[in-house]
Amino acid sequence: MLVFNEGVPRSGKSYDTVKNHILPALKKGRTVYARLNGLNHEKIAAHLEMDVERVRELLIHVPTKKVVETFLAVPPPDGDAVDEDGDSIAWTIPAHLQNALFVIDEIHEFYVTGRQPLPEPVEQFFALHGQNGMDGVIMTQAYKRLHAVIRSRIERKNQFQKLSAIGLNSRYRARYFVTIAPDKYERVGGDTFKYDKKIFPLYAGYAKGATNTEVYGGGGKTPWSKVLPVGALVVVALFFAVPFLWRFFHGEVGLTKAPPKPAYVSGPVSSSSVSANPSGEKAAPVKSAVLPTNDHGKYDTTGMPPEVAFIFDISQQARPRLAGTVEMGGNTMGVVEWRESQGHVLERMGFDEIRALGLTVSMTAYGVKLAWQKQVIVVTRWPVDMPGTVADDPRSSPAAPVSATPSVSEPSPTLARTSRPPEQWAGGGVGQPYAPPELTTVSAIR
Repeated sequence: MLVFNEGVPRSGKSYDTVKNHILPALKKGRTVYARLNGLNHEKIAAHLEMDVERVRELLIHVPTKKVVETFLAVPPPDGDAVDEDGDSIAWTIPAHLQNALFVIDEIHEFYVTGRQPLPEPVEQFFALHGQNGMDGVIMTQAYKRLHAVIRSRIERKNQFQKLSAIGLNSRYRARYFVTIAPDKYERVGGDTFKYDKKIFPLYAGYAKGATNTEVYGGGGKTPWSKVLPVGALVVVALFFAVPFLWRFFHGEVGLTKAPPKPAYVSGPVSSSSVSANPSGEKAAPVKSAVLPTNDHGKYDTTGMPPEVAFIFDISQQARPRLAGTVEMGGNTMGVVEWRESQGHVLERMGFDEIRALGLTVSMTAYGVKLAWQKQVIVVTRWPVDMPGTVADDPRSSPAAPVSATPSVSEPSPTLARTSRPPEQWAGGGVGQPYAPPELTTVSAIR
């Protein structure tokens, strides 16, 4: 098999060849013929934990001037020579090269493209190496300068790209291709790798005397130069948005202002404050301002876990109410609050908090169902301001606050403005104050 590593200088061609081809071959005891600069037998032996002499025996360096004359096939002998089986002897690979791995860096310098064919021993070598147990790894950044005969023998191609352009100097990208026709490849995968610094001392990635081995970054920009300012703004926005969203979903803030709480009358009006109604008609009593939270469910908490019993206990003290729900990404979040008879919120919890206590929370058409085994708590969106309460009565509005009715023993300030004729006062008891019909009588506030 002939493997081709392609990429610009410093992209990882030689690094991949040493790490993934030469070192594994030596570890298996395979002979390697390599035209690669600066292979260090001592450091390779230490890296593989092998004997240095054994590494020298297996890893054979091919000088640049001897590349073409090293990798040649042997022509058949003149005449009608036959082998042991009686077959005609054709081109062969030298015995010392059989079953070996050969590596040629900058291969375009040795087999340059052109109209002239390659020498037949060279062409036969690349044609027969696979049949003789050989594999080859060739490298270049000038694929089109390589002779077409050798390009047609490539079975796999690997492209390497250093990621310094995006600020990742210690990583490189490899893309893998297979040949479907001469000079035509189909991509089969790719991956990103991090350079292993232990591999660099094993070969010479730079020429002798070169001291500047840092990646040059002058005059360029990375994508992070644009992403970082935007990311900073996003972080600042999240810093202020997360606390607000937390309070919103836990019921501490809302999208609309809460209505003013009604002024509930906490006690009954004294019977001494009831005035007479001359018309004989009973005044319509004002209903109690107590919200419909008196009727609480009764639940048997015997055998319940303490967390579950907590929900059922507060549901016996206050009526649960669905305060609101929000749909986000297909999930429903909401808040349930428990209100006492006076309208005060005893507890407020989100769906996730209730589930964490051990209950199941199910959305229904009427609201929410909280369940534990066979016991169920029904939670609806009942209104806080119920019709008929003092908060709903116009006489209890801030413009006309409810006050105690004057006692019958107190003079009424409206006597001077009465339009009743004097003759209608005949027979009236002296000293009895008049209670005008405009003054509403409150018999009792329950």
